[in-house]
Amino acid sequence: MSTPIIFPWISRQPTMDSSHSIEMDTIRDKMESGYVATRPRFTRARRSWKGNIRNLTAADVLALELFAMNTTQRGALAFYFPNQLYNGSFEMPLPAGTVLNSASTNPPYLVAPGWNGDPTGVLAPFLSEVVNDTFVLPGSASLCVSTVDGYSTTISAASTLFQGFIGSDVIPVTPGEVYAITAQVYSNLGTAVDLATTSPQAQILARFLSNGSLISQVADTLENYGGSPAWVEHYLSATVPAGANQMQILLSPQFTTNATFTGTLVLNGFPQWFFDSVAVALVTPNQPLGRMVGSQPLGCAVRFTKLPEFSDMGYGGGVKVYGCSFEIEEV
Repeated sequence: MSTPIIFPWISRQPTMDSSHSIEMDTIRDKMESGYVATRPRFTRARRSWKGNIRNLTAADVLALELFAMNTTQRGALAFYFPNQLYNGSFEMPLPAGTVLNSASTNPPYLVAPGWNGDPTGVLAPFLSEVVNDTFVLPGSASLCVSTVDGYSTTISAASTLFQGFIGSDVIPVTPGEVYAITAQVYSNLGTAVDLATTSPQAQILARFLSNGSLISQVADTLENYGGSPAWVEHYLSATVPAGANQMQILLSPQFTTNATFTGTLVLNGFPQWFFDSVAVALVTPNQPLGRMVGSQPLGCAVRFTKLPEFSDMGYGGGVKVYGCSFEIEEV
């Protein structure tokens, strides 16, 4: 299965004046007797939606323009709406005064709005996380995870795994639903960390919870980042198990020591992992949804029938803001 396309995360949701309708496909034949014979033209009727979004930032406008023009090829490709993961592009700034500390003694701790370090409660003091603009996809920020320069530890067994987790805020789910999770990951090898380590790796996981208690988790294929640096797309399809009412997305950077090394390992800040465009969409709902209000998922693939149209709304809170309207139709 090809990786599904998911609507980008933006800082605002559709407003209450957004609407949806059902396609009228009835064929009507007027009879000589005055009766009208009717029948459906198609075996199913498609739904369509008109979306209006207000108070968008310049970053939101850029994300939507690039998504419409490039990702969906001006409406040719289908996608899922909306992205249910808060701040999946890491564009939201941290609250003033936030202190980042990957060696926190009380995990989880805030990494970015909507994201926490060491969410499983297991410390990873060898990793440091910071939102940056060094390697990014559309937008101005990504999450950079790097090894801590100068971190030293004794390796007593070959092929020792070093693994960290960054976790999203939880998403409400219902057993039986199927979700698509995608993410883009870039690894910068920089100066070789140490000949004692292997190439960096990464994967994404979906962690299912019942009121905060772990039930199960699934992961995509572990990706090795050797050779030339490049953005790599990760994709995971996850079905909500019985008893779960929450889902959390985990980003997992990791590496291992090589098969012959034991002794003191000293890290130097490399490799670095960059996570961007993390997205979650409901692919298979338990029942048809359909009203485009807030972050409610549509639960079906859609295409643009009218590309996003932007308007200047002046200033809000001293920041330039924009409006956007678009129309989509069920595939």
